[in-house]
Amino acid sequence: MTTRRINIQPDGYNSPRGFGIPFGGYFWLPFALFIATRQKWSAMGLVGYHIFLGILPPYLAFLFIKQFAWAGTGLKVNETLFQGVFLISVFWGVKTILDQWKKEKNI
Repeated sequence: MTTRRINIQPDGYNSPRGFGIPFGGYFWLPFALFIATRQKWSAMGLVGYHIFLGILPPYLAFLFIKQFAWAGTGLKVNETLFQGVFLISVFWGVKTILDQWKKEKNI
């Protein structure tokens, strides 16, 4: 276990499966960008996604500990989606800021 991540490595697995704790840095950076650009629905969607992350990954981790191998695959997929949502959110927030800046500067 790290400060922002929970890893599970049962016997017979070479690499750990786990999940990041929601509402960490992967939440606050895009959330701040959405708030700064007044994108209410994007910010609320991000909050909803992180609430979802507080429920599903811990349940999958519980199932993985109970020897349901498919739950480990679910945790891996969740980790990839988690990082993808973060990157898309950051790019979307930065793009909106640049568009607003260009509009103000008449570029």
